[in-house]
Amino acid sequence: MEIIRLKGVTKNYPWGGERLKEYGKSSADIMAESWELSVHKDGISIVDNGNYKGMDLKEYLKNNSEVLGSKRDLNIMIKYIDARSSLSIQVHPDDEYALIVEQDLGKTEMWYIMESLEGSYIYYGVNREVSTDELRERIENNTILEVLNKVETKKGDYFLIEAGTIHAIGAGNIICEIQQNSNLTYRLYDFNRRDKFGNLRELHIDKALDVVKTVPSIKYERDAEMSNDHVICSCEYFEVEHYTSEKELVLTAEADYQVINFLAGEGMIGDLPYKKGDTFLVPANYGSYKITGKAEFLITISYN
Repeated sequence: MEIIRLKGVTKNYPWGGERLKEYGKSSADIMAESWELSVHKDGISIVDNGNYKGMDLKEYLKNNSEVLGSKRDLNIMIKYIDARSSLSIQVHPDDEYALIVEQDLGKTEMWYIMESLEGSYIYYGVNREVSTDELRERIENNTILEVLNKVETKKGDYFLIEAGTIHAIGAGNIICEIQQNSNLTYRLYDFNRRDKFGNLRELHIDKALDVVKTVPSIKYERDAEMSNDHVICSCEYFEVEHYTSEKELVLTAEADYQVINFLAGEGMIGDLPYKKGDTFLVPANYGSYKITGKAEFLITISYN
C-alpha cells in the first residue's frame, strides 16, 4: 500500500472567487469549490501518483479495498471553498429524514477557516428560539437574517454544523469543509438573487422547515494558540485534528485510514512532496510515516 495524493474536482459556482489558485487549484477563473476527497457521483477526485495515477478515487478503492481498513465505504467528503460572495441561507437534513424523503444520506459538516478577510462572517444557527411559522413569515418578508446568529470569522476558527442547523458562509472566507458523503442541501433564502437568465434560484422551504433546529445549538471554537496535535472536532461521523510542524513529525496510521489536508507549507510526506493545498490519503494499517518541512495541516479520521 502507498500514500495517495489526490487531485480535487473544481466547481465553478457564481459566488466563487480566484483564491483557490493560491492552493494549487487550476481551472476556470472562478473556482467556488475543490472537492479534494470525494467518491460522490456529482464529483469524484482523482488519484495523482503511483501506479493508479489518473484513476478516479471510487474505482481505485474498488480495486484496493484494504485502504479503508474495516470501513466498507468512504463516507466522508472534504472540500476547499472560496466564497467571494455570500452563499444562500441553507440547512441540511439528518440521515433519518434524508433516507426517507431523498433516498440519500443527510449532512453534518465541519468548517475550518483557512483564511478570512477583515469583516468576514458566517451565519450559524438562530440567535433565539423561533417557530417554523415565524421563519416562514420572515423568509417571505426578507427579515430572516434578523433571527440568525452572525459570527465574525478569523483564521483558525472551526465550527461543527450539525444537520438541522441553519447556516451560510459569508463573503471573504476560504474554508476547509469536512462532511458526510452527501450533496443534499435545502435553501431557505437566497437574498432574492437571480441567475443569468433572470430567474430566482429554487428554494426548498417546506423541506427545510421540516428539518430545521429552531433553538440555538452553537458548537464552535477559536484556536487562538493554533496548538499542535489538537482535536478540533469530534462527532459521530469523523474526528479532525490540527497540526503544525516546524521541521519533522512522525505519525502513525493504525486501524483507520487518514486524510491529510496541507493548509500551508511544503516538504515531504513519506517519499512524496507536498505543498500548500495538497490532499493525501494514508491507508489504514499503513504504520509510521514522516512529515518533514514547516507546515500546517489537518488530519481527518472517519468513524463510519
